[in-house]
Amino acid sequence: MFTYLNRPEMAVTFHTVIANIRAQLVFIEANTVGGAGLADKWDEFIRAYLQEVARYSQTYVSDRISQATFYYVRTFPANAQQVYLALADIAADIPTMQFPGYPLT
Repeated sequence: MFTYLNRPEMAVTFHTVIANIRAQLVFIEANTVGGAGLADKWDEFIRAYLQEVARYSQTYVSDRISQATFYYVRTFPANAQQVYLALADIAADIPTMQFPGYPLT
């Protein structure tokens, strides 16, 4: 998912959707009593939400790699090196599991 979303053409689309939602909230703010601050709340929400999804995804993948390593390396010792290397390749990608323009901080 992150590889797909970080492709340049998809990153543009991703940010366009976020900007369009914000634009609608600015419109609501200008035309609704009590709507002040909606766009700022959106900015706050979307940043926190995307960072949380990225963190969860990174943790999930890391945990599954640990489980797979434990199981496969012990259960199939003849293939342990091959499995370990394949899982290490996946683990190396974990830090890149972020949304375009929303790095974890």
